[in-house]
Amino acid sequence: MWEGLALLIAVRLWLPNLGFTARVRCKSDNQGALHMLAKGKARSPDMNVLAREFAIDQALQVYRLSWLKHIPGLTNLEADALSRLHAPIPSAIPSSLDQMEIIRVDLGKSFWRINEL
Repeated sequence: MWEGLALLIAVRLWLPNLGFTARVRCKSDNQGALHMLAKGKARSPDMNVLAREFAIDQALQVYRLSWLKHIPGLTNLEADALSRLHAPIPSAIPSSLDQMEIIRVDLGKSFWRINEL
């Protein structure tokens, strides 16, 4: 769930600036998140909420994910640590990210395009 949410936040922050015609590679060490993106659904109800959000974004042509690739978690230190920043047991942030600016994202009602009825 955390990795899927991190992907949704990332694409909503960065991809709208590229335009719908940009070809974007989505790499993740989480096979469940990649499967959810590829199939548009998941076994977990929480991941299905994310699947719907990705689907509506792409249907509205906010962005397009054209290539999904799994990468081993051991080679994905920065992304792995950042995706777990707000997990119950967060990972330590690698020193390679010491100079990076933290951008806060409001995950309130305005973030979600599809609201539960």
